Amino acid sequence: MPRDYVYAVVYNGDAKDAHRYVLVGTKFAKGYFFGNSQTHQGEVYPNGVDLNGASRNCLPGGGLSNPESVIQGAFREFREETGYSVDGETVRQTRTWFDSTLGSNYSASYIETSLENMYVLANNASYISLDQAAGAALEIRYGQIRQYIQIHAPWNYPNAPGDNELSRIEIWDVWDQNTWAAYIQPWQGNAALGWYYDILEHLRNL
Repeated sequence: MPRDYVYAVVYNGDAKDAHRYVLVGTKFAKGYFFGNSQTHQGEVYPNGVDLNGASRNCLPGGGLSNPESVIQGAFREFREETGYSVDGETVRQTRTWFDSTLGSNYSASYIETSLENMYVLANNASYISLDQAAGAALEIRYGQIRQYIQIHAPWNYPNAPGDNELSRIEIWDVWDQNTWAAYIQPWQGNAALGWYYDILEHLRNL
């Protein structure tokens, strides 16, 4: 049965000076650990698992779990992939599309925050939690970490996210024509990135 997907679109609700910023991630080629935020358990993979959209840009997100709502799923995915929470922020809108090729729904939760908070999230994720995730992945590869529970021990990588998917988080301006033309427009119709194009195109018009 096809799986449904959900994405967290964290953007500046206080848009000023014709700028609308959004948090965009970059994926690793492989992931070495994956957890379940509901059970607080997970698995490590010394040989790594090839990631969908490997080494490409993405929005934080993934499979929607039953019986989650789109909003709940987006909040959970953001926590699992970045190590930080946006649960207290305002969800302005949700939107769902259908991919007839895969038979799957893909949804976005448009989460408003301040630009200041976006900088805090991007910096903390990139230089603290995702950096720790990279360190944990290296130790998993070399057999120094053998169980998921070891990753977040205080003496190891306590700030690492639950999943090892993202290498960094950046802030992009979807209202900037150069950014749109160079980085986002080419995603249209792409099998791996087309969903992100649809989601960000909708963000431009919010």
